[in-house]
Order: sequence, then C-alpha cells, then structure tokens
Amino acid sequence: MSILNYSKWKSLNESAVLTSNVDIEKGVDFANTLINRGFEPIDAAAIAGNLWIESHFNPAAMLGSTNRKFEESIEKERNAAQETKSTYGLMQWRSDRKIALVKYSKEKGVHPANMKFQADFMKYELLDGYDGEYKYETTMFKRAMNHGDTVRKKAEGFAKYSERSGHIDPNRLSAAETIFKNL
Repeated sequence: MSILNYSKWKSLNESAVLTSNVDIEKGVDFANTLINRGFEPIDAAAIAGNLWIESHFNPAAMLGSTNRKFEESIEKERNAAQETKSTYGLMQWRSDRKIALVKYSKEKGVHPANMKFQADFMKYELLDGYDGEYKYETTMFKRAMNHGDTVRKKAEGFAKYSERSGHIDPNRLSAAETIFKNL
C-alpha cells in the first residue's frame, strides 16, 4: 500500500472534478444513503460533494490515497485507521474523530471501511452528537448547514466548519451542485 504525502494529496484533490457518470452515480447513491439516515437532500448533496474531494467516495482512503484497498481483516483495518499521522475514510477523519469512528466500529462489530457504516457514523457524529456525549460536531454541522440556502453555500459551510478546510476548493461546490441536480 502506498500512502501519498500531504503535498501530493492536496494537489490531487484540488484538481479533482466530478464529471464521469460513474462518479456522479456514486455521489447520488451516497447522498441517498445519507437522506435515508435523516439528512435533508440539500445537506446530503453538500456533504457528498465534499466527500468527492476528500476521498473520491473510498471508505478506506488514507491520507489522500484514494485508491487504497482496505484490509480484509477488521482488526488490521482498525489498526491502519488509527495510524497517528493519517486521515481515514470518506470524510478523512483525523485525531479524536478518527478514534471515535474506530471505537464506534468496535461497538457495532463492523468493518471500519464499510461505506454504510461510515454513513451511520456520520449520522451519529453530525446529527446525534454521539448520543449526547459530545455535541461539538453536531453544533459545527448545524453551523455549516446554516451557512446559506443553496447547495453551494452549504457545501462551502461543510468544508469550512465540519471538514475544517482552510482553503475552499471550488470543486467541492461544483460536485455538490452536480450531485444535487441528479438526486
């Protein structure tokens, strides 16, 4: 497995454009997965547009290595996910959020690179506030979705507040719009 360094990751993601029908289909499918978990359609599209840039919808992506294949063993994958200097998964979780993702996968007995599990975790983290234990991510998500009324503004808010991106890549916003139009 080859892990790209951050500088390569950044340039890879900033040049990514959601144009192929297969990738649009993946984005729409994932947005529908989020809608089925209680997210509003416009919010789900804003999230999915960001995830395209973060991971290209690869739930095993690490440190921008969007083509990474997951370890079949649940424990090996959990160990890989907990690498201290890496980000992980669809949202490229890091730090305490990544630890919470791995802990939640243990509680649920699920492989951490399972896409539907990661959608469940997004609901748990962003809508449910970790069952009331820790509301910060829920508060940041509400702030993100209140950033504006359009899918573009919501995607920008999600990048800024939930993803904590210092640079708002316009491809995030375009991807969100494309996904929303195709829902």
